[in-house]
Amino acid sequence: MSKSRYFLSISYLSLLVLLSIGCISSAPRIKYYWGDYSNTLYKWTKCPNEETLLDHWEMLEKIIAYSDKRNYRVPPGVYAELGYIYYMHNHNDEAIKFYKMEITTYPESKTLVQILIKKAEENELNIPYVKKEKEKKKTGFRKN
Repeated sequence: MSKSRYFLSISYLSLLVLLSIGCISSAPRIKYYWGDYSNTLYKWTKCPNEETLLDHWEMLEKIIAYSDKRNYRVPPGVYAELGYIYYMHNHNDEAIKFYKMEITTYPESKTLVQILIKKAEENELNIPYVKKEKEKKKTGFRKN
């Protein structure tokens, strides 16, 4: 084998090793922690009652706490969704706090979230789930 071929082979081998090391070291970092979000949301959507809502509410709180602890960015919509749950339970100040956290974390959500803030400030509770529960308590059954 000539010196030039030997040098070319070593060069290709070195390049291959460097590329593979570069790919390994640039593995994607975890962007968001979602916990069991999908499962609790599905259960709440499939069977909307106080128990499934509380499970989902708790999961949102855990996602925020875990993300803060690990220095992860809270996933998009989590603050707003938690704010909405507080709003559903007539805790408007807490709802507005989480809505504002959503805007701070995701400025592109400002247009929609400002509408939610306005409704919370006006104390305008217009939520189908809560209305159905009120009807159920009045009549003894749920109207569809």
